Amino acid sequence: MVNKELQNNSNLENSNNNDSEIENEATQIRISLNEGRNSVTIKGKNGHIRYDLEGKAHENIKTPHKHIYKNNMYNGEIKSISELPESPVKLTKEDIEIVKTYLQNIKK
Repeated sequence: MVNKELQNNSNLENSNNNDSEIENEATQIRISLNEGRNSVTIKGKNGHIRYDLEGKAHENIKTPHKHIYKNNMYNGEIKSISELPESPVKLTKEDIEIVKTYLQNIKK
């Protein structure tokens, strides 16, 4: 999941999304699935994505948005983590579904 996002970061924003619908869904996820916490982090082999469901804007991108980070490897070990220059990015409906599915699965 994270690896797909890191590889396809040029297609992260979908202009057809309804912003208020996504905001409402993000709020519902925060309340009903994320114990009122504002963000969710999903880790992968090559990095992680932090989904900010509510909170302040970053780089003039208001929430909900996501920050994409990649692991910088040296000799097979993580030496540092860097946020990709495209971050943050507005959440899409696909992102909302990813977060919802992730949180539902960890509650099982």
